[in-house]
Amino acid sequence: MMLMADMQLRESSDGRQSLDTALQSISGCCMENGRTWRASEMFKQLDNLTGTVIFTGLYRKYVHGEGFPDMHSTWENLGIDIRNNQVKLSDDAPLADLRSTIMKG
Repeated sequence: MMLMADMQLRESSDGRQSLDTALQSISGCCMENGRTWRASEMFKQLDNLTGTVIFTGLYRKYVHGEGFPDMHSTWENLGIDIRNNQVKLSDDAPLADLRSTIMKG
């Protein structure tokens, strides 16, 4: 879910926001010592800080589902191919530049 959130934030903000910037924002404002967060509260706060509904949308869509979200099309668009326990990266995938940006941090 967080990879999906990262991708959506980067795409919707033309790279100005990312999962990294969202987590820095929440760390800077809201992580008092000993505070326990419910996942729904954390995702709502991340949306408030980013001015989006990306996190709560993903929460509603996936958190109560069984198993993991199907990531095959995401991996394909990012140019990530996993076969025989090996990862191969393709630079000609539609979102290969986004993958490179995410990996650089």
